[in-house]
Amino acid sequence: MRTILLIMIGISSLMASNFSRNANGVITDSRTNLEWQDDYSNNGNSIKQTGWQSAIDYCENLNLDANNDWRLPNLNELTSLVDDTTYNPAIDGLFQNSNSNYYWSSTTNINSNNVACFVYFSNGYQNSSYKDNLYSVRCVRAGWYSVHNNTEGVTKVAETTKKLATEYFAQGVITQETIIPVTTTSGETLSSITLAEDTQFEDENGQQVTESVTLAIKTSQATTSSLTIGFKDSVGNQLKPTKDIVLEMIAPVGATDGDKIEINIPNSIGKLTKQEKLTIVIVRNGRIVFRISVNAFFPDKNIVILLNLIRTGGQ
Repeated sequence: MRTILLIMIGISSLMASNFSRNANGVITDSRTNLEWQDDYSNNGNSIKQTGWQSAIDYCENLNLDANNDWRLPNLNELTSLVDDTTYNPAIDGLFQNSNSNYYWSSTTNINSNNVACFVYFSNGYQNSSYKDNLYSVRCVRAGWYSVHNNTEGVTKVAETTKKLATEYFAQGVITQETIIPVTTTSGETLSSITLAEDTQFEDENGQQVTESVTLAIKTSQATTSSLTIGFKDSVGNQLKPTKDIVLEMIAPVGATDGDKIEINIPNSIGKLTKQEKLTIVIVRNGRIVFRISVNAFFPDKNIVILLNLIRTGGQ
């Protein structure tokens, strides 16, 4: 009996090894590089229970572990926490603040803007419900949702830093429509950004920048894709374009032509319409194209965009 008990303890320890907890109540998942809220001291040490929109606002206003870029997780991210070896709640025991209730995701139901998806952490069951229902909230931040795809086995990551200098600028204005590719080290183009003619760049005070501007973009291709985009001046200050930009990129892993992809900008400066913050696009020729509003750009940090395969339509 002692031998069997030791083996079981060893297996349990291995299963939980992807999670680690810091002193501030933040749990990191090494599989996904996502950081999860497990401290509710800002809510009287009680798990937040609220409607869907209030859940989004709560996460976007959360300041925890010296970070203020928290957001409500999408359905895939939230489901990644489900531990199917246990129940009531179906989550790793390292989470000290958890219950068996419904938890909101940021993913809106494809058939109704009044309905959003949730995960029932009693057993990991997924469904959707009206957004005015009061469900639990667990916020997430940072990282890339980069769970390795079972088919390809490798997550593709590409990043580029490109200086937009005199060949594009005339007194701080893009002189012609400019397409900037983002490629992997092997040369595969994962995405490209199109800047419209007459695009300018402004600092946080609304002043036009006439010097060179650096574009930094990083994309992660997995079951859920994510990317960060930012423009900076020569000393690293954040800038924003004066016109919308168009982004074309390879569809998330597993998507086929005709599938629907949710484009989610969870954190914004608050000026985005619902359609600009959360939109649906169709996969065409293995790629997706969508527009990013100028209002999505922060005055002080890069923007994060999440892409989630929510419905198969290409069968």
